[in-house]
Amino acid sequence: MIDSNPFSILYRDEHCIAIAKKPGIHVHHSALSPHEISCMPLLRDSIGMHVYPIHRIDRATSGIVLFALNPDAHVQLNALMREGGIKKIYHTIVRGWMQSGTCDSPITIDGKTYDATTQFTVKQQVELEYPSTHFETTRISLMKVELMTGRRHQIRKHCAHVRHPIAGDVRYGDGRFNALFRAQFGLHRLLLFATSLSFIHPITNCDVHIQYDPTTYDANVQSCFDRYGLNID
Repeated sequence: MIDSNPFSILYRDEHCIAIAKKPGIHVHHSALSPHEISCMPLLRDSIGMHVYPIHRIDRATSGIVLFALNPDAHVQLNALMREGGIKKIYHTIVRGWMQSGTCDSPITIDGKTYDATTQFTVKQQVELEYPSTHFETTRISLMKVELMTGRRHQIRKHCAHVRHPIAGDVRYGDGRFNALFRAQFGLHRLLLFATSLSFIHPITNCDVHIQYDPTTYDANVQSCFDRYGLNID
């Protein structure tokens, strides 16, 4: 079933809650878009409790976002995130037949340069029957992505750096490649998904594994993936 709400709840216990965020909505209020809605107040009003964000994903990215439900859980989950105890996995569709490997190109944010490391793993590679350049067809790769660091737009910038831009990336991507996905699949969005979040719960000591499948929430993503046998596992 395709969800028309800006988010849906994937996991909840008495200490934390995880949502599936749709693309095009901020996790929390942004000074750059002061009049736009964001997930944080909507979630707070929906469950009748204050929520504390543990991490964020870009406005254009869809998938898992974790919030704490009380100050103690906020402190402990934040510490777990800083120590690398929360494993985050993304999946994305990129131009070309990208290879597995690591990109450690530094990233500049607001005039400052930071170390950044991203691990890419090829999941599937297919050839679309539509041209996007001077070739008659277009090659794409479904990549699994793990962040070793968490810089702003890190995955998008690293994909562009290695010349495999993400489908639908209007800032760092390929306009002709993006146009193909809009025209042929109705996909007017970034094809980057936060698909998995795993950690040992710092309070209950339980093993928590949360998954997000974008085909459940976007009919056009589902149609495209089904057509070419793409699977996020």
